Amino acid sequence: MNITLKKFPYRYFPYEKKLLLEEAGTLGDVISSGDGTVEVEARVTPGGTESFIQRLHRLTYFSHFGVGKSAQIPTQQFLFETTANGSRTAARQSTRYSTHGLHEYKGKFHPQIARYLMSRMKLNMDSIVFDPFAGSGTVLVEAIHSGCNAVGVEANPLAVLVAKSKIRLLNCTDRELKSFQRVVDESIQGLKSMRAADYYAKKLGLSDAQFRYLQSWFAPNILAKLLKFRADCQRCLPCEWARVADVLVSSIAREVSHQDVADLRIRRRKNPLEDAPVDKLLLGNAAVATNRALGARNLLGHRPGLTEVFFGDSRVLSPEIQQHLQAMGRRTVDAIITSPPYATALPYVDTSRLSLVLLGLSDPSGLKSLERLQIGNREISPIERKRVEESIETRLVELPNQIAIFIKKLVTALKTSEAGFRKRNTPALLTQYFTDMKAVLAENYRLLESKSLAFWLVGPNRTQLGHKWLYIDTPRWLAALAESVGFAAGMTPLDTYQRFGLHQRNGIREEFLLTLQRN
Repeated sequence: MNITLKKFPYRYFPYEKKLLLEEAGTLGDVISSGDGTVEVEARVTPGGTESFIQRLHRLTYFSHFGVGKSAQIPTQQFLFETTANGSRTAARQSTRYSTHGLHEYKGKFHPQIARYLMSRMKLNMDSIVFDPFAGSGTVLVEAIHSGCNAVGVEANPLAVLVAKSKIRLLNCTDRELKSFQRVVDESIQGLKSMRAADYYAKKLGLSDAQFRYLQSWFAPNILAKLLKFRADCQRCLPCEWARVADVLVSSIAREVSHQDVADLRIRRRKNPLEDAPVDKLLLGNAAVATNRALGARNLLGHRPGLTEVFFGDSRVLSPEIQQHLQAMGRRTVDAIITSPPYATALPYVDTSRLSLVLLGLSDPSGLKSLERLQIGNREISPIERKRVEESIETRLVELPNQIAIFIKKLVTALKTSEAGFRKRNTPALLTQYFTDMKAVLAENYRLLESKSLAFWLVGPNRTQLGHKWLYIDTPRWLAALAESVGFAAGMTPLDTYQRFGLHQRNGIREEFLLTLQRN
């Protein structure tokens, strides 16, 4: 069977060109590849034509396909992207299609990669994908798009809320979505008349500490609008839908606060923000979110999704995960796809602290503790650092030799350095990071079906010591860790790929796709 695959009109990154040909190769023998099309002589088993056509519809890096001399048919990915950006030609690649653009989340990776990997593994409606670092739900959303089931674990409560909301918007009925739209619109209209912010804070059950913290970061009028909108949605919507409305509030929180939006760390604007068009921002975000969700659902057709994300620790999976799998008649998963945190790369909780307090997910006093729960965080108390340093020799014995050598060299270099306390924390933080990652990989190995694959997308980063940059070869070292717990590991470079939101100063424009096979 001769297949003509049409490329998207936008410019592909080098890694995408490579994945494009690999994707074509999963269909059969690639006969030719030109500027705009790829010709494939497909291998179709007897009776397998229908499932093969479904695979063509779900291609990631092609906009259209044609069988023999028949007319070109748009792929689902083309329809997703054009629905999202309002273009008929997909002249620019979209990564915010479907519910992916519901909320900004630092460290998010391209959804096309997750989709490609699911297509490559030929996952079906009985397959289960697991993401141990689910973030805001990129892999989970793509699992719904691909027609398979998914389970995720995430240690940031805000990210869990965002992921659950994305899933909710895709797995709801038209009636539920229209009811949500109506209540949101009415609640926004209600912002024309309101009481003082403290009235709504009490209705929402915010503590005095939470309210005082919010007062220090939002102008009174802005805070009153945000809290009133939350309170009205809670009063009129079922709990799970009120939480989706909370995500809309969170999506504009930094923008309408005194926080310097361009800085991931805690830093105030030079000029405090006295007022902001909260109603217009909420209305705009709500319209985009619901329209994209409706467009995606129309493409997918409604089906009850067995997709869930849990707040938890991927180093030691909770009984909830096993119970969830058992409810689906399983004990293991068919694939793992994730993009893990980098060592000391992103202040995840600092970035989302306003939303965590505003939505009642954390007290201000609990933010530091929550940050320390995140693998790869940059926060460590003097007592914790001392505890790690006292056991560092024992810990390093449990890690691959190349990691131990790097950390020992770093410890030696710091002894003669005038580095500040944050740099002096680095050996302890790296030791903790790789110890944690070994525990995660061991849990991945236990959970994954025999002979199945796990894909980890991760890149190197670097840290500065004096005038010298130290290269942290995270991909290679994670591959070594994976092998130490039983995986067979391979690495594929994805040139010029850079994950959204990574610190540019410490970032390296390169990532690697680790392919881990369970024996």
